[in-house]
Amino acid sequence: MKNVYIDPYLLACPSLETDIAKFENYISNLINWENLKTSTGFKLFALNDTYDFLYETNRYPLWEDLKLIIKRFDIDYIQPKDIVSIVDAILQKTVQLQEHLLLKDYLAEDLNFEPSLVQRECQYADKLLELTTLTSINCKMNGCREENQLIITKDFQKNEIRFSAKISLIEFHPAKEIVLPFTLKNNFSVIFNFSELLTPVSHVDLWKNATTNEDYLNAIVVSLNTYNEKNGVEQISALKGVSFGINFLKTLIPFNFDSSESKITSLLNTLNEIILNYNLKSTHQLRSGGGGDNEQIVCEGYKAWRKDIDYEFHVHYWKKENEIIIANLVPHNDFKITNI
Repeated sequence: MKNVYIDPYLLACPSLETDIAKFENYISNLINWENLKTSTGFKLFALNDTYDFLYETNRYPLWEDLKLIIKRFDIDYIQPKDIVSIVDAILQKTVQLQEHLLLKDYLAEDLNFEPSLVQRECQYADKLLELTTLTSINCKMNGCREENQLIITKDFQKNEIRFSAKISLIEFHPAKEIVLPFTLKNNFSVIFNFSELLTPVSHVDLWKNATTNEDYLNAIVVSLNTYNEKNGVEQISALKGVSFGINFLKTLIPFNFDSSESKITSLLNTLNEIILNYNLKSTHQLRSGGGGDNEQIVCEGYKAWRKDIDYEFHVHYWKKENEIIIANLVPHNDFKITNI
């Protein structure tokens, strides 16, 4: 999954003394990024204090200030509420980066950042440096691939940041054992237009590159939306009531359902049908014995089901009303299911 990091400068409103060109550029930029608030396929991060920082530097788009600027420049195609709504909606969708990292404190030394930030306001240059440092820490601590980390900003002269630093102190909550010091070194892509985020990423690629439960669930979301788009059904942004059992992802590996494109495609199609409750002829009760008179297996109110991927492989899962726990991927002669 792509991780997208918002530079606070992207959302910083020009001051009351601005000229019309700068203000219209600000509006155009916000409209360009408005789709961030509803798009899927990536996780959106911001620094914990982005709201406060914009306020403290008098760059949060305040309603009364916007009214004055819009009136002065006789702008009639957008209203103050529209601007505030876009900024708030984007920030509300973000995951707070320090909170995601469980980061309490750190000390970075010997920082190298290219290109130079001398042309940027000092406070905003510092914030971009902080954002890049934490992006690099995210790669180090969570095994994120640097090519999937994207920083969005404006008024920046390059489409890549070259960054390195030495971390001589770092504290997490709860505490982690870390060998110090350690070095960070990454090149991160910088993007300036929402369309650059729309490079198609297939649900199969997302599944193959997934490293966390959330990544796998996101691949299912993209797969479902591909199906929904073809059938004129409303898109979704997240799965509700769907989770993996403790052993499910482990059961993929022996049968190459984590790496084979054809098998991943078949598996995702099967998971779509489970979630959408389609193609019920390939869905069967998992029973306590081999006879048709044996009762369906039940655990904590969940009923056990078996869904065919094809003749050779099947998905076992638990279902209770609208809640689904995907438990195991099994070969044809295996009728076991991991308990909840």
